[in-house]
Amino acid sequence: MRTRGLRDLWPLPGPSGIVGSMPTGRSWLAWDKAHLALSRMEVDAAEPSLSGALERTARLAVRMLQVDRVGVWLVDHAARQLSCIYQFDREPGAPKIRVLGEVDLAAYLAAMDEHRFIVADDARVHPFTRELREHYLEPLGITSMLDAPIFRGQELVGVVCHESRGARRSWSTDERYFAGSVGDVVALFMEQHARLALETDLRVKEAALQRAERLNGVARLAAGVAHDFNNLLTVVSSLAERGASTSPTADCRAAFQEIHDTSARAAQLAERLLRFGRGVPLSTRPSSPNAVVQGVLRLLRSVARGTTLRLDLQAEDSAVLVDAVQLEQVLVNLVTNAVEAGSKNVTVRTRRENGSVVLEVEDDGEGMSAEVQHQIFEPLFTTKESGTGLGLPTVVSLAESTGGRVTVQSAEGQGTTVRVYLRATA
Repeated sequence: MRTRGLRDLWPLPGPSGIVGSMPTGRSWLAWDKAHLALSRMEVDAAEPSLSGALERTARLAVRMLQVDRVGVWLVDHAARQLSCIYQFDREPGAPKIRVLGEVDLAAYLAAMDEHRFIVADDARVHPFTRELREHYLEPLGITSMLDAPIFRGQELVGVVCHESRGARRSWSTDERYFAGSVGDVVALFMEQHARLALETDLRVKEAALQRAERLNGVARLAAGVAHDFNNLLTVVSSLAERGASTSPTADCRAAFQEIHDTSARAAQLAERLLRFGRGVPLSTRPSSPNAVVQGVLRLLRSVARGTTLRLDLQAEDSAVLVDAVQLEQVLVNLVTNAVEAGSKNVTVRTRRENGSVVLEVEDDGEGMSAEVQHQIFEPLFTTKESGTGLGLPTVVSLAESTGGRVTVQSAEGQGTTVRVYLRATA
């Protein structure tokens, strides 16, 4: 592999012809403006799409070089082949070849590694490109090529091909310089794109680490609260059991029994919070979402407090890897949020979707802004004066622990729909 030095930095032609050669065809000013436009191109950091930057460059190259197509190819040194990652063709619907692997590319790649550009007035007979004739040039009707290498440091990583159809043509010095500049700019694009991708990945990992740290803090808090809460529930459950056995009327006994049963559910939830805080894996015993909704319906209606609660349970004979108590926790959290959003109507749905069971809670409440939606899954974030900011993060944690996910669809004044996707087992 050669070392690229100052001799590779070809000078641009000047207006007086003292450096380089006198411009041909287009005016010196036109080439100067084109080089300036090329030097200002870059991958958009806001939308880091490599293809967008390549398209802008290819359109400029097609206009300045008057070629029919521009292609950007990457080299696979191990397989000794070229793969096209971008192609712009002036002729809509023109045939395309995306991989060159059946051709002996040794001479072509060696030339690319040694020269600023390959100038093939007649590519079908040129010693560096004639091997492409049968598998590439003739099928696509290409007669002339002006190709520039793409380097990453000292390594040849690709090539930019400027191609013409029809009668063979010659390439001016200005065109050669411009093609070489296009190759350099595409190399910069690839570096920019790789850097932006790394920065994006780093931001995602940093956000995930921060979220994990917050969840760890929430877990410790939950364990401490659950311990004290469990002690209080023991007293409530004991008094409710006594009231259920000693009350003089059936209505009172039924009310005390409901208090006792609800306390038992709360105690199970507290136990799971303790396990969560201690890092003990949550139970993944299968449960039926429809059965859970029906079983906790009386509690949900109590939570609704006058809000109309509707059921649309279509996930019959379906089971998920979340035990019943955890699923009850999800339902109560979501219905409570819907009621506290000022909803007049709340609908609980279940359905099958591909390999998942979807538990959906839809309301017609006040809805959420886009800004709020970006934060609702963050632990301790809440818009309520009496809120804890633990409801939705807990729902997400339960869903993700079994390979599921949670989505939210909402707009201010248009209500909210929360969908919990859980992996189905039956």
